[in-house]
Amino acid sequence: MKTNKLATFVLLAVAIFLTVASKTFLSRDILDIHVYDTYYVFGTSQVIFLYTLFALAMGSFYYFTSSLFPVRWLTWVQVITFTASILLIAFFHQWRIPNKRHYSIHYDPPFADWPNDHLIFFCAVAGFLAAIALFLIHMIIGIFQHNRK
Repeated sequence: MKTNKLATFVLLAVAIFLTVASKTFLSRDILDIHVYDTYYVFGTSQVIFLYTLFALAMGSFYYFTSSLFPVRWLTWVQVITFTASILLIAFFHQWRIPNKRHYSIHYDPPFADWPNDHLIFFCAVAGFLAAIALFLIHMIIGIFQHNRK
């Protein structure tokens, strides 16, 4: 089996796992985002749905345009980086036990003062962006190699 086809099945498995997770054990979780004086609350299933769409889009690109992705090791670096960062972002809020409750404005959950929380989340988001950049770089390399032939 070609590397790109196997990468497609790995990304499809990630998409299926995220879909099942968002409908079962992550269905009642929420993500809290504070931006200056605004407070946003998103359902985890909505956010994970977007990650699932990213995984399906990348998998379909690998499946239907496999000739544009000639470098085998770059394919696996991108797939592993993408999968690890998506799973870390999806399950990051599970580390905070118990989750935040919204009945009090002044409630600080335990472990909220951990300095590594923001660093870990930043690294996960940076890994996700690096995976997207690797995908585009790999596609550009494939286009240039395809045009030379």
